[in-house]
Amino acid sequence: MKSSRMLLVSGPSGSGKSTFIRLLQDQSLSAQIRSFLPADAGDWPCVEANNVLKGDQTFESVQQLMHTQPGIVLHYDIVFIHCRGMKRYEDDPAFPLLKGSEGLDIVFIKPEAKLLLNQYWERKNAHEGRKSMFSRNWAKFVRLPLRRLKAKLKGRSITTMEELYAMDGWLPWCYGEWEATVRRLLAPRSGNRMVVIEPAESKGSSPSFRLTQCIEADG
Repeated sequence: MKSSRMLLVSGPSGSGKSTFIRLLQDQSLSAQIRSFLPADAGDWPCVEANNVLKGDQTFESVQQLMHTQPGIVLHYDIVFIHCRGMKRYEDDPAFPLLKGSEGLDIVFIKPEAKLLLNQYWERKNAHEGRKSMFSRNWAKFVRLPLRRLKAKLKGRSITTMEELYAMDGWLPWCYGEWEATVRRLLAPRSGNRMVVIEPAESKGSSPSFRLTQCIEADG
């Protein structure tokens, strides 16, 4: 059963998805980008799709929300499935949500590799700096090895985002896989689109984005 409308805000970890959603809710996006989005999307509830794969939220709970709201914003990290040993986005347990919406508009935040890495490490270092030494060591020497052991027992693997980002040519491959997935998803959906944007140089301290491409569904 199709329900509601969806704005899928996608991109790699550190690309600025949360910032984009905040600007959307504050009505601070540029008029050009806003013109490609549903007019009332800033009022829709936001859900982190990766929580379904992590087990922090059930597929059914998100689906139920879609049935009770005029639309939802879905925050989707395109790197996360690869950290969990998956190759195909269609294998993500949250993926059917994308097919279950009446209308689907996709924002793909696609920074070039150097900028992405700078943003990712700046955010990660700030986050780690707020943790105690005990918490950092626990995550590195206890939690991560345990996660890898559990995954191995299930015939899967765990790879950190830092390890993926360090692989030569991995990010362009990831971008290509996501764009191909989106094109397959949009192919039968007339009137839906993907907007590709990238972080732009900000004036003062306010972050901003610029449009680089718009891909319309053929229907």
